[in-house]
Amino acid sequence: MSDENTNSSGEVDSDDAAESEEVVEPEDGQPSLVLVLAGVAGFGILIGTGALIGVEAYTVDWDGEVELVSEGETVETFSVVHADTQSEKESGLGGVSELEAGTGMLFLHDEMRTFTYAMPRMEFGIDILFIDDSCVIQAVHEADAPTGNETGVEPHHQYRGVGKYVLEVPKGAASGVVEPGDSVRIDGGCGA
Repeated sequence: MSDENTNSSGEVDSDDAAESEEVVEPEDGQPSLVLVLAGVAGFGILIGTGALIGVEAYTVDWDGEVELVSEGETVETFSVVHADTQSEKESGLGGVSELEAGTGMLFLHDEMRTFTYAMPRMEFGIDILFIDDSCVIQAVHEADAPTGNETGVEPHHQYRGVGKYVLEVPKGAASGVVEPGDSVRIDGGCGA
């Protein structure tokens, strides 16, 4: 089985930009995700909300929900943003300053494989769940944020698992709640 290295919280491919994400609560009470792309060269284009010079911002609505299921009962539900393009997978949650309780990112892969996720540019710890194409959890990892001079790609910041889906949620929200062999329900996906 081939190995694909995917940095869950990704590395920006371009030296000209740094990416960050921020969760906000709009007036309708539904959470949304604001992505901000700031140009290092000092210029940018305003696409969405706010009038910030040199900052490109747009709001992404939550793409759906993922339920963690243990012994047939839903034990936790997360509003998630899907990462399905290569760019979204590489960026992941890297540069995000906070991930609110009950939220996460679901990485959608074309096929079941062995993946290695790392922690570059992560500012907080997360739980990483590898989920197979039948919605069965194959691995649950508690991932600490890099500290000091760490880059987040050191061996102790790399997490492997087999799956078609990878779910990242706040640290402690899944570890100790579910384990390999438990399952998930994904809106529009397996188990739905």
